Amino acid sequence: MITPTLTRAYVERIFDEIDNPVIGWAGGVHDTVHRITKEPVVSMKGKNLIRYRVFLTERHGFRVISTMDQWRAFGEEPCMYRISLARLHHAFAKTLKESEQQFT
Repeated sequence: MITPTLTRAYVERIFDEIDNPVIGWAGGVHDTVHRITKEPVVSMKGKNLIRYRVFLTERHGFRVISTMDQWRAFGEEPCMYRISLARLHHAFAKTLKESEQQFT
């Protein structure tokens, strides 16, 4: 498994992205995150640091997020549980346009 590099600030940033009403996930952190683990990691200077892993729920494939690169890759994937106002607005405009074309 990859050595975790997520600090507490990164985990809070991930949670903010999940709970964001504009680009977040349906259900928020409660339905997206299964658990968080703390792991001690020894730095190159020999210090013990606490790093985190975020385990996602079954509907997200039981993924484990250990680095910000993994989070960015996961966040860029299309996901049926990810909801955004821009996507909803685009879908509404598309159906509105199609219904207008049917009446003309």
